[in-house]
Amino acid sequence: MSEWKLKSLKDLSVSITSGMTPLKNNSEFWDNPVVPWLKTDQLGEKYIWDTKTKISEIALEKTSLKLYSPKTLSIAMYGEGKTRGNISIIMRPMATNQACCNIIINEEIADFEYVYYYMKTQYESLRSLSSGVRNNLNANDIKNYKIRIPESLVEQNNISKILSVLDQKIALNNQINE
Repeated sequence: MSEWKLKSLKDLSVSITSGMTPLKNNSEFWDNPVVPWLKTDQLGEKYIWDTKTKISEIALEKTSLKLYSPKTLSIAMYGEGKTRGNISIIMRPMATNQACCNIIINEEIADFEYVYYYMKTQYESLRSLSSGVRNNLNANDIKNYKIRIPESLVEQNNISKILSVLDQKIALNNQINE
């Protein structure tokens, strides 16, 4: 068993950024919507394969929006009720709004699913970092958030595989119960 360390998310990441919202009054950004555009109301399920809202390719070309790659973790920084602090894994290229903090894990030092599972258990702790009039999280708080992580990538991967199998069993049991 490898040694466990306390590391900040910025130490485990290639980048941590937020998205943006194209101007709503610019119809060319919203006409012919084909590019998935993630908002915080969808965060909370483990994987995000598609989005409820889409934007045009022109919005990508004419703004500073970027497409986040599969395996990017996205955390809700804003949101009423239970939204703020929810986390998901983006599973296909998509853009996000500014309320999503998107974390691209450095796969040479961390397993993205291990980080996902760890952060999923930190929901209340993350929410307690909220500040401002609206009690929002900010990207710096998330960048500096420390997690306990095994040094060994193999050990991280083994832990995330076990948790993933348990998630699948829970989902199957829920289907059976329905």
